[in-house]
Amino acid sequence: MFSASYSEARARFLAALSAAGGRLLATYQNPASGPLGEALFCDVGRIGAEKARRVLLLNCGTHGIEGYSGSACFTGWLAGGHARSLPADTAVVFVHAINPHGFAWGRRVNEDNVDLNRNFVDHTRPYPDNPDYAALRDAVNPRDWSPEV
Repeated sequence: MFSASYSEARARFLAALSAAGGRLLATYQNPASGPLGEALFCDVGRIGAEKARRVLLLNCGTHGIEGYSGSACFTGWLAGGHARSLPADTAVVFVHAINPHGFAWGRRVNEDNVDLNRNFVDHTRPYPDNPDYAALRDAVNPRDWSPEV
């Protein structure tokens, strides 16, 4: 169920959600476009009991590039019919491509160069010193991603 692109992964997830009897709760368009100029979205879907006492929340693509594996897991689980074996009082909510820009561009960070999983800093206090990251920062997060660089 691994896809070759963000757009393919999204289409497969949405199709699998629908085929399994799930529903799309919300779609959020990212302000930036993908590498081919395509629109990028974070989709929230749900399957299971409408008034579930227990809800499992799953998300994929926090570190954009990792969205491929998470999307494949979501799609495989849905396509495999596993939702039919959910207990009667249980639902699953999927947040597909929480960082669609990173997913589409093959990056860990979003369109603002923010790592969503590492951005838990108290901005009212001085930032912690991290000399190891500082030494690697330009290599792992270049300011300019143009092909000429």
